[in-house]
Amino acid sequence: MANKRIEHPLRTIELTYDELTPFHPFEEEMLDRYTTLHNFVKDLCEEYNSIQRKYEEHDVHVRRVILRYRAIKTRMHHLNGTAKSLINRMIPEKSDIDKVIAEGKEFKVLIAAFNDDVEHLAEESSEMQKIFTPLDSKDEQLAEIFKEYRAFRGELAGNQANCSLDFEQYDNDEQAFLSALNDMSALQTKFIDTCNTVIDRYNFLVAEVEKTMEDWNKCNGMLEMVKLLGVTPHDITRICLN
Repeated sequence: MANKRIEHPLRTIELTYDELTPFHPFEEEMLDRYTTLHNFVKDLCEEYNSIQRKYEEHDVHVRRVILRYRAIKTRMHHLNGTAKSLINRMIPEKSDIDKVIAEGKEFKVLIAAFNDDVEHLAEESSEMQKIFTPLDSKDEQLAEIFKEYRAFRGELAGNQANCSLDFEQYDNDEQAFLSALNDMSALQTKFIDTCNTVIDRYNFLVAEVEKTMEDWNKCNGMLEMVKLLGVTPHDITRICLN
């Protein structure tokens, strides 16, 4: 008996052949199919790992924008409360009015920068979806390749009397391959969990931002009312004369 050892990147393939029996063409095709299956699983594992790292990086960006969002929301509530307090006063101090107006201007700059962050994140999320979607078809492709391989494997087993391959050793090696396939499935599960978590976190951010923008419109209306508090009769006369 002769051993055939193939140092494949996924795992080492080890098969045994009877040197006295001619190598059947079916065996050569089987080895090609078996190696192709290893190639596909290896490439898919690498792709899962690569895209998972990208999603983890995307998640860092999502979390960062969420932290900014929370800080902005807190500041906006403070600004809104201060503006409302001024409006409810009979005669607010001009210095207080000017302070709130200045804070409002600063906040508008902050909101504009935050909106840029959200827009960039949306573009990034769209790109992530583009690289995620093709994996579904590759999973289906792997299932089809494996199905075809198993069918051919059955034909080969039915013709084993004419083969040089040691089928007992082949079964052992195939079990080791199936173990590698299970490892890939675990990697796939981890990948899907990561993607779903990141997507849910991003969707939460988008929903919260939309609600906050409504609050900001109300807050901005309050600020406009504060500006009117600072308008004096002299200012009105000057505007009319101009």
